[in-house]
Amino acid sequence: MRIALISNKTPDYQSGGIERFLHEMIEALTESEIEVESHLCAPGSHGTAPYPLQGYDGAIFAGSAPMYLSCGDTLHDLARSLSCPKILAMVFPFGEVEFYLGRRTAARCAREVARLGSLVQSVVVPSGYARGDFASWCPNLVPPVVIPHGGGRSGRQDARSARHAFRLVSVARAGPLAVHKNMDAVAGAMAAVRRIRPRAELLLMGRGTHGAEFSSAGVRHLGAVSEESRIDLVRSARAMVLPSAIESFGLSVVESLGLGTPVVALNATAVPELVRHERNGLLIDPVRHARFVDGERIPWLRPDEASLVDSLLRVLSPDLPWEDMSGAAVLTAREFSWNRTAERYLRLLRGA
Repeated sequence: MRIALISNKTPDYQSGGIERFLHEMIEALTESEIEVESHLCAPGSHGTAPYPLQGYDGAIFAGSAPMYLSCGDTLHDLARSLSCPKILAMVFPFGEVEFYLGRRTAARCAREVARLGSLVQSVVVPSGYARGDFASWCPNLVPPVVIPHGGGRSGRQDARSARHAFRLVSVARAGPLAVHKNMDAVAGAMAAVRRIRPRAELLLMGRGTHGAEFSSAGVRHLGAVSEESRIDLVRSARAMVLPSAIESFGLSVVESLGLGTPVVALNATAVPELVRHERNGLLIDPVRHARFVDGERIPWLRPDEASLVDSLLRVLSPDLPWEDMSGAAVLTAREFSWNRTAERYLRLLRGA
């Protein structure tokens, strides 16, 4: 079986969620002896498709918002030229487009997605939250199929590791496209946490987190680290902290759970589908704020300060049943597998 994978991103385990999705899907499909060919649909291409795609048994479209905003005509022509079954993998939520580019741009993106969606056999989303998000922006299309992403690949799950009793970690990039991650709130909360737990520390990993953007006592900026280092650091921590306002799935959440590391996260979007409060992690109460984008008032969920500090103190407390929580985390992660994800995509393509 030969599959075309069409995106404006390139497969990369170390980059963002879409690049990670592409990387893991290619690996999992290849393990199933599927031939996968990636095709880059770069912004700026308009009109007739620059290359006809022929000889494929299936095609998967999976890109970020700019692909649909800048390559709508190209994607439409590509989909029409492909005679094989096609899947549109929605690997980002429209809520995130609205958050950064405004409601009007998000609506334009949704129109282009709907145009492509009318030409495919199935639309796939990774969570119940993403399903509702898609349905609200593209109400005239058939509701999408939920196929969760995978987590850590085989051999990475291990709850039996030496832990630093006062170490917290977070994996998040910094910069203007990471505002929704709310990492500034965590850095600010560390001052209050350290008044009670002076040895508490937060390690920030990810591109752009090497500077002073989230400066606070007890916060260490590691910047981009290797895959091996990131796994070792997450495995050594008491908890992973992810106060993100928008998550279509939560790849970092599942990987942390698979390493036996409980997750402290905002009770919003797709995260509660993975983090079960007081079982494999703790959920922070959200507070509704707003930001203005292109003259529009856009909702912004922020962590409640008292709930955030309380959650961090609770996960660092020796009274927390941490071993039980860690064990439950590993069990949750076992529900997710990239091989299983790829197999469900293949069933859709073969059954179309």
